[in-house]
Amino acid sequence: MRRAVLTILFLFALSVPGFTQGSCTRADLQAAVDGYLAAQRGGNPAALPLTASAKYIENTVETTLDKSIVKSALKIDFNRSIFDATICETVTEVIVTDKTHSYVLGVRTKVANKRISELETLVTDADDWLFNADNYLKYSPSENWGAIPAASRDTVKH
Repeated sequence: MRRAVLTILFLFALSVPGFTQGSCTRADLQAAVDGYLAAQRGGNPAALPLTASAKYIENTVETTLDKSIVKSALKIDFNRSIFDATICETVTEVIVTDKTHSYVLGVRTKVANKRISELETLVTDADDWLFNADNYLKYSPSENWGAIPAASRDTVKH
């Protein structure tokens, strides 16, 4: 379920016309994710490497960062990201098993000029159906998020 949600979020980003941001490198994307993770760990949205006109979306609703999950300092037990330098976007899975409040986050960043121009977070926690962060942590690290071999990839015509 979790992987399906993250995949859908990523595929949606790929399918929307005009999402391509120009050129970026894997290092640019990694730096954006590292900046997000540092801000999330510290509960400090001001630490995000944002563009001046950056948008924040949480659970499909555009909102301000001062009302976001980023405002909560989280002890991240596991994270993993997918980088797409063609469209300058990332998807990151974040697992928090803190017994006071656990979460699994799906985070999409759009990068422009080496900064985050859009940050979108899908927040799941104990109020969500079949939620169990401990099981996410148990199984997620064993999933293979590596590149799909070219011969096994689907082809998409635009």
